[in-house]
Amino acid sequence: MVTCWEGDRAHSGQGKDNPSIQRSRRSRTGARHLGAGPRIPSHPHPLPHPALPGLSLGELVNPGSESPSTVYEAAGGSAPFPRSMPLSPLVTAQSLPREQFWCLCMLGSGHKSPAAPRLHQTLQQVLSLGRSFPSNYWDKFVKRKVLDKHGDIFGRERIAELLGMDLATLEITAHNERKPDPPPGLLTWLMSIDVKYQIWKFGVIFTDNSFLYLGWYMVMSLLGHYNNFFFAAHLLDIAMGVKTLRTILSSVTHNGKQLVMTVGLLAVVVYLYTVVAFNFFRKFYNKSEDEDEPDMKCDDMMTCYLFHMYVGVRAGGGIGDEIEDPAGDEYELYRVVFDITFFFFVIIILLAIIQGLIIDAFGELRDQQEQVKEDMETKCFICGIGSDYFDTTPHGFETHTLEEHNLANYMFFLMYLINKDETEHTGQESYVWKMYQERCWDFFPAGDCFRKQYEDQLS
Repeated sequence: MVTCWEGDRAHSGQGKDNPSIQRSRRSRTGARHLGAGPRIPSHPHPLPHPALPGLSLGELVNPGSESPSTVYEAAGGSAPFPRSMPLSPLVTAQSLPREQFWCLCMLGSGHKSPAAPRLHQTLQQVLSLGRSFPSNYWDKFVKRKVLDKHGDIFGRERIAELLGMDLATLEITAHNERKPDPPPGLLTWLMSIDVKYQIWKFGVIFTDNSFLYLGWYMVMSLLGHYNNFFFAAHLLDIAMGVKTLRTILSSVTHNGKQLVMTVGLLAVVVYLYTVVAFNFFRKFYNKSEDEDEPDMKCDDMMTCYLFHMYVGVRAGGGIGDEIEDPAGDEYELYRVVFDITFFFFVIIILLAIIQGLIIDAFGELRDQQEQVKEDMETKCFICGIGSDYFDTTPHGFETHTLEEHNLANYMFFLMYLINKDETEHTGQESYVWKMYQERCWDFFPAGDCFRKQYEDQLS
């Protein structure tokens, strides 16, 4: 069995005496204590993978360090598996960075991220069914990249099978022979267009908030050359530049889906009342004193519906405030029920729900900002330990955040690694750089610091 450790791959014939592996183990031992060392959760018992019977999820502890590495064990090889990631049938027997694995899960098997918008999930599913997927997909962490990178090591057919890919659709055969190019022509070009890919591409572009804002800004600028009135729209850029005002705008879009659905329900309810009014209470909508020139507020269905939406919804007491009083009429009792129910369902309930969604969203966003501000002032950003633990000594928290766990030092170190040639990295730097590329932040000492370790040793 081939064993792959974090950052290293030990093939058969390379044992524990291999000096490169020993250096890697020593580097991980030192890197684990970078900034007092992270505490990494472990999985003590192997778990069978439900979709791949040949794979099992286990926990191996590198004898050269205390850092556990979660691996997939397969016939012929195993590889580290990113922590805290969901299981998927697309997991292969090679090392996958976090973005690679998540992209494969989401695009290949239909696995959805809980935080991903539903529209983006739909676009990604459409893309995964396209003929050009994944060759035209612009993100680098896709199936094709994994196949090209690991196909020579583990076998292209085996990797393609685990990834759910068809080699024929990629114009790759078992002998790496390409299919002959079709004859040129307009019909051939039209048939070669992947409509699903184009839908995904334009969907991603036109659902990006930055693109929409800049596009709107450009349109207003162009229209302003024909009429200076449109330049007034650029004043809204003030709201985008001030954080407090952005929070107010975000409160409208934060619960956007619920808000749109509630407005749709409001339109449906008003339409139902319009149907009743158009068939039974149309005479009450004529408030004109001149019989020769009647006031046509409900002469046809469209006019009647627009009148209810524009006037009835805005009226403080409902539609009953805007039409004739039914006193003494044969339909008086029915009008009372009609007016009261319209006022109750439309004005009191639905409009209050719409206002409540906006107000609650603003309060939620404000609480989130205050919580973040409070955490930044009372907790260490690196280890997350509160100031009450350090303030048992004078200026303890200030000393800890400025000298021991200074955020700027961590950022400078990452920038140093980004600008440094990988061949010049030390063992500790290689370990941190490897985790940074995988977007794994276990090298941060979460919940730990030198002072806490010292107190634990004394106790």
